[in-house]
Amino acid sequence: MSQLSRSRLWVAAALLLTAAKLWLAAALPVRAIGGAIHDDALFLRLAEHILQGRWLGPYDQITLAKGPAFSIWIALVFQAGLPLFLAQQLAYAGACALVILALRPWLAGPGAAFGSYAILLLNPMSFDGNSLARILRQPLYATLALVVFAALISLYHQRAAGWRRQFPRAGLGGLAFGCFWLTREESIWLVPGVLLLLAALWQAPAGSWIARSRRALPSVVCFGVAAAVPVLAVCALNLRHYGWFGTVEFRAPAFQAAYAALTRIQAGPELPQIAVSRQMREAAYAASPAFAELRPFFEGPVGDHWSEKERFPAADRQIYGGWFMWALRDAVAAAGHTPSAGAAIAYYQRIADELNAAIAQGRLAATREGGGFLPRWQPGYTARLRTETLPYVRYFFRFDGFTAYAPNSEGDYAELKIFRDLTRGRMGQAPRYPDRPVAAQAHLDAWKISVLARAGQIMTSVLTVLGVASQVLFLGLVVQWLRRGRAGYPLWLAAVAWLSSAGYVALNLLVHVTSFDNLNPSVFAAAYPLHCLFIVAVAAALRSGAATPDARA
Repeated sequence: MSQLSRSRLWVAAALLLTAAKLWLAAALPVRAIGGAIHDDALFLRLAEHILQGRWLGPYDQITLAKGPAFSIWIALVFQAGLPLFLAQQLAYAGACALVILALRPWLAGPGAAFGSYAILLLNPMSFDGNSLARILRQPLYATLALVVFAALISLYHQRAAGWRRQFPRAGLGGLAFGCFWLTREESIWLVPGVLLLLAALWQAPAGSWIARSRRALPSVVCFGVAAAVPVLAVCALNLRHYGWFGTVEFRAPAFQAAYAALTRIQAGPELPQIAVSRQMREAAYAASPAFAELRPFFEGPVGDHWSEKERFPAADRQIYGGWFMWALRDAVAAAGHTPSAGAAIAYYQRIADELNAAIAQGRLAATREGGGFLPRWQPGYTARLRTETLPYVRYFFRFDGFTAYAPNSEGDYAELKIFRDLTRGRMGQAPRYPDRPVAAQAHLDAWKISVLARAGQIMTSVLTVLGVASQVLFLGLVVQWLRRGRAGYPLWLAAVAWLSSAGYVALNLLVHVTSFDNLNPSVFAAAYPLHCLFIVAVAAALRSGAATPDARA
């Protein structure tokens, strides 16, 4: 059989595998949660406003709380007439294919390319039926991360070519990164990996550093401009509609300053996973007239709604660190300070200025200068970190928590109508939702889900073994590189994928230790594809020779 025939055979196999996954995954129902006004229902509500030509709709305390990219994606998919979950699976498969096409120069033929594609495509968490059957941002987030990597890998391979070959790849990567930035609020974790992959463009077979810079800088600039376009477009739309030039309010310096000032206060005992205790709030009321306006709400209905009542007395209204930022926004809205985003931002700045002035004047006891949402480290966190790190990493590494079976939906017919209309998907059963599936279709879907469950169990075992083997081989390749002084690009890529996925896990571990328990599959959704990419890159590094010049590029 000729090389061309073998290539076509493997391409056909990849297409069949993709079609099989799409057919099976189509059985996954939409787990609709009508009361999830800060997540699922919010994304759909914003998408509905976009479809009506009203940008994100009327302003309230949650309109600009989360990135708009996912809601824009929902609106685009709806306009295309596709079921949302099918579009997500197609987009993920396309991202996997882009990665393999970009890696093709370092893979040992079409058979290795097919195996690598299968590892990425059959990542079990791409068809998890528990948390990822919800209308959440994680599937889009993971897909965009892969597209960024694919574009930068391909750009590296074309680094010595002319701008006509480089700019489309740089533009695609930058646009994907801009959309990635607009999808979730903690997207900073991918920036180091992106910078390292861009830095690799300076590695060239020949030429001075100046010559390599002349070739690399235009692509880097193109990447940056393409990334800025969607971000600036969203900022401009928010300025026009809500009076504030920014993406999401959690990134607004004024909001972060107000939150940081509150968390600096020293009053009462330090409580685990409580960033701003009731005692700290009482001290803030006395020091800041602006914050004192929120007292009736924090010590009333808002505090009652958000407080942790199992571990602390209900009357104390102690709010977990992960929820306090939402409680603060609800209290500000209840006090009437959210007629527009501009007014809300100005009010947060007043709180920050008054609290920081009281601290500077010695009227309010506080710790050192804080910043952003980084919680104040408590002595008990060190012991909790030691206890929780190994189980947390093991949970990620073994793909624990996977299930193909989605829990029932929650809500009545009116609450779930927007889920049914905008997703074009089959709704998971809900006690107050009267629709019932056709019996024959339900039987077929149940069989499909059982196949997905078995396939997912097999892949969790396979990827766990491959993950362990890849970690060992990676360490060996790094030692070889340190001895000989130069690494091939696949090893560099493996290191970047490892650092990116490990950094994301570490970031969420910090949240788990300091703010609230967050051990579930959806937390790691964006890291799992990069973990699979790490496995593929280690295999490519073994073949190409980790400590030899990248002759094939």
